[in-house]
Amino acid sequence: MVLLVGTLASGCGPSVSADAPARQTPSVVPPDDLAEKLEEHRVPTAPEGATIPRSSSDDGSRQTVTSYLEGVVQDNDRMWTNLFTDELGFSEPFVSYRVVQPGEQLSSNCRFADGSQLVVTHDTPNAFYCSGDELTAGYRGTIYLPVTTMQKMWTGNVLGEQSQRQGDFAAAIITAHEFGHHVVDELRAKYSERDHVEYVPPGGKWKELIADCLAGVWAAHAYYSGYLEPGDFEEATTALEAIGDYELHAPDHHGTPEERREAIVTGYRQSGALGACVSRYWKPS
Repeated sequence: MVLLVGTLASGCGPSVSADAPARQTPSVVPPDDLAEKLEEHRVPTAPEGATIPRSSSDDGSRQTVTSYLEGVVQDNDRMWTNLFTDELGFSEPFVSYRVVQPGEQLSSNCRFADGSQLVVTHDTPNAFYCSGDELTAGYRGTIYLPVTTMQKMWTGNVLGEQSQRQGDFAAAIITAHEFGHHVVDELRAKYSERDHVEYVPPGGKWKELIADCLAGVWAAHAYYSGYLEPGDFEEATTALEAIGDYELHAPDHHGTPEERREAIVTGYRQSGALGACVSRYWKPS
C-alpha cells in the first residue's frame, strides 16, 4: 500500500542515508541464499482491463505530470503488493510518496555523505527515496518526486542531463527506480525477520543498479499489461544511460551508462523474475 503524503510529518541523485542508531555487525551475509529463495518467484502481470496510467509526450503540464506520476506509483504498488502477498507469503508492504509541488519544502531525516540534510522542493534536481522517513506508523520510507524536475523529462532533460530520447516514460522509470529502493528495504526486512538472520543490504553502486533492475521488472509487467507504447522502453534505457556515472571511484557512484542500461534490461528481459536482479546486483560493496 502507498500513502500519498498530505503533510510533512536513495535515489537517482547523490547518495543519502537515514540517521539511525549504531547496529551490531550482521552475523551473516547471504545474498546468494536470498537469490535462491527468490529464484522461482515472478511478478504477476496485471489482469486484462486493469487501469494503467497514460500520458502524452507533448502534454507536460504540471497537472498531467502529477497525475501520471501518481498513477505510476500506484501501479508499482499493485504489482509489488501482489508479489509480496501472493507469491512470497508476506504481509503487504507500505510506503509513503509525495509529488512535491511549488511552494512546498519537505525536510527529510536522510542526509548526504557530507552530513547535510536532504530538503526537497519542487525543483530539487533529483528524485529520492528515504528509508528513514516513516511518516505514518508502519509505512517504511518515503518517495519524493519533485514535480518540476520530473516535468523536464517530457523534453528529454533527465536530472540535468540530456537524454537521446524525450517522453514521459523516462519519468516513469525514474519513479519505478525509487520504488525499487523500497522493495529492497522490504525484502531485507521481511526475510531477515522470518529467517532470523541479518541480510546485509546492497552497497555502493549495487544499491542503485538493483533499483534499476527492479525498475526493469516493473517495465516487463507494464509491457504484458498493455501499458508500453512504441518507444517507451527506449526512453527508459536512454534516460538511465544519460545519468550514468563516468567517475568510477566517486563515493556516490551509481554505475556507468552501460551498467545502468544492462541492469534495466536484465530486469525487463527476465520477464519479472526477481532472482535475476538479486543474484546479479545484491552485493554488499
